[in-house]
Amino acid sequence: MSYLQNDSLKASGLVLLKSANYNRWQYNQFRNYIGEKVLEIGCGLGNLTQFLVTDTKYLLSVDTKPEAVESCRQRLSVFPSRNNFSIRCHDVLTEGLNDRTDFDTVVLSNVLEHIGNDFDALCKCHDILATTSGILLLLDPAHQFLYGTLDKESGHLRRYSKKDITGLANQSGFKVIDIHAFNFIGAIGWWMNYCLLRRKDTNNKETSLQVRLFDKYIVKPSEYIESRTRPLVGLSYIAILRAD
Repeated sequence: MSYLQNDSLKASGLVLLKSANYNRWQYNQFRNYIGEKVLEIGCGLGNLTQFLVTDTKYLLSVDTKPEAVESCRQRLSVFPSRNNFSIRCHDVLTEGLNDRTDFDTVVLSNVLEHIGNDFDALCKCHDILATTSGILLLLDPAHQFLYGTLDKESGHLRRYSKKDITGLANQSGFKVIDIHAFNFIGAIGWWMNYCLLRRKDTNNKETSLQVRLFDKYIVKPSEYIESRTRPLVGLSYIAILRAD
């Protein structure tokens, strides 16, 4: 299996490709809310898709980058052939959705920060989910004070506060079911690497020593602690929203 290593995949989760523990920890934030018919917007290289494909009755995963779509297809080719899964190169938030499926879940993980008009994007997600009063699952980078060199390299226009997400959700017709900070230790590492040291060009490869060590030794203790005590600060915000 080969993956393209170029600048176009910097925002597609390339450095987390082999981070099995971390990818599963992220997915577990959503797992209890995953419905039967799921639309994943911005699938990247399939870091979450690999879990969604086995947990859903129907899954449509889309991304705007052809390189990411092709790599995701290669990655998921190891799964048995399924007629309930499709991956396409398509911009749902600009071009609309041609699929007639009544989706009950939309997953938007590390996508909203790339979009200039994030309010309009959430409104379109609401339109998709309105007929089912479905669930929007968001994972967004947290805290503007953490905005650093990797955010800029990855095309992040912003990082979010809890107030930002709550306001966008309410204005676009969603009810907030839950919102919480996620990955406190990751936030410390991010600040040191990309705000203090201002490191560059760390995300354009399939893994790194720091990421490997974090995935092997830090993720499971962090998951245990955060399952019992939610942090006030994290690398990301997890938000569970319902379309009213």
